[in-house]
Amino acid sequence: MKHIFFSPALLLILLFVGSATGQQAEFNRASEPVENVWVFFTDKKGVRFDPLDFFHPKAIERRLRHGQDLMDPMDFPVREEYLQGVRQLADSTDVVSRWFNAVSVFAHPAQLERIAALPYVARIQPMTLVALPAGREEEISLTANLSSELQELREAQISHMKGQWFFEHGFDGQGIRIAIFDAGFPGVDEHPVFQHIREGGQIVATRDFVRRRQDVFGKNSHGTSVMSLIGGMDDSLRLGLATGAEYLLARTETWTEYFSEEKYWLEAMEWADRMGADIINSSLGYTYHRYFPEEMDGQHSLVAHAAQKAFQKGILVVNAAGNEGSSKYWGVIGTPADVTEVLSVGALDFPSLIRADYSSKGPTADGRMKPNLAALGTAVVAGKNGLKKSSGTSFASPLLAGFAACLWQKYPEWTNRQVYDAMQHSATLYPYFDYSHGFGIPQANYFFADPGNSFRPTFDFVSTPEGVKVMIHIKSLKGEEDPADRFLFYQVQDEKEKILEYFVVKVHLIEALTLDPADFSPGQKAVVHFEGYTATWNF
Repeated sequence: MKHIFFSPALLLILLFVGSATGQQAEFNRASEPVENVWVFFTDKKGVRFDPLDFFHPKAIERRLRHGQDLMDPMDFPVREEYLQGVRQLADSTDVVSRWFNAVSVFAHPAQLERIAALPYVARIQPMTLVALPAGREEEISLTANLSSELQELREAQISHMKGQWFFEHGFDGQGIRIAIFDAGFPGVDEHPVFQHIREGGQIVATRDFVRRRQDVFGKNSHGTSVMSLIGGMDDSLRLGLATGAEYLLARTETWTEYFSEEKYWLEAMEWADRMGADIINSSLGYTYHRYFPEEMDGQHSLVAHAAQKAFQKGILVVNAAGNEGSSKYWGVIGTPADVTEVLSVGALDFPSLIRADYSSKGPTADGRMKPNLAALGTAVVAGKNGLKKSSGTSFASPLLAGFAACLWQKYPEWTNRQVYDAMQHSATLYPYFDYSHGFGIPQANYFFADPGNSFRPTFDFVSTPEGVKVMIHIKSLKGEEDPADRFLFYQVQDEKEKILEYFVVKVHLIEALTLDPADFSPGQKAVVHFEGYTATWNF
């Protein structure tokens, strides 16, 4: 048998080379980019779950009212041994999702390969995308008393929904729990606009999902402005309708980095469900840098799937449509506003109540009708030291979240689907719909007066040699309002009722519009709406 002997000098050389090789390997691994991904697991076998111990009583009540199973496996915890196995291989882990049976992981590509090989890992999916406030802010700080113009605006942000009908009949959202997802709520703990909410103990829970703490009363003031339009009061005057509601405040976004993650939105959604939220307002939109416009179909993003799951559990999700209305590169509804079950809200200009140019338009990428409804996008909101004027679809959404809370208080036996449908049926354009205004603005008086009164004919179609004329009834042009501020809506549909194009026409005269038959193909039709009345002419 031959034996091989190494001199001490050669051994030192081999040890040095081996050490250098190991250091180089470590350097190569360290230089690889760290990725933030979702790791999804295969099962939840053997886990224990007690819904009565886990959920807030309001969450249990909501589930039972909607016929939900309290032992839904979706709510079961993720298996701890699966989490430990991933933690041993990854740089770190972050958010754990019960609904998706997944964990957020930071890891190098080589680490992800080993994680993917684990027998209980179903798949790995990238998560990073951009979150934006769903609208623009055009702020004017108000350090003195409101001007007459801004007083008019403050009144309009309630009156355009006929919101006074709610509080005149004693409805202010009491008993309804609203979660707000945003980038921070500085001043909510001391601003006079929220004094009634603080004194009433109506902020029942808070959570900063970015910093992993309870304090949310700092950072970006966007959430403060949004909350003021749900339930704020300036002295005795309302900025929003749901002054008596309960609130869950969740900081889910930073906007200080170019990229932001949807993971905190998902985590906040599960938290809000557990804490008994009835309504979630999200004045946020997730768009480019991970998704393409053609993927805004309510199916591609995880936030879209989370919103669907929340609706299944009886929560009404109200989400701003987005601020991409004038974009040449995006131009469609963002996610999760692209979800069928989400009440998506567009923004209107003041005082015209016509779509604001920045407000995202529908349809969704797969042709579904969005947005659902619209509200004022310009409003008087809470600022750092008083009030301010701001614009954006961010501020249309909370106005309707407050509306929904008052409606649900009036009909506490209703499901979220019934609230969703009723708000659409009450809207100013219903049954007319277009991709800019949805069904229009929900009207509170619809739920107190005879809704049939709003459907009396306001125009006629008249066939003439020049074409089909839309003739406004004289009585419809009489009133206190200036006829120049009245608008007629019409659209062209194909034989399958798909909207091919739509228009808004300012009405000056009794003869408001002439439709040329040469512009229509056989089977197409014109659908016209004016002042609460909709009619169709078939070509």
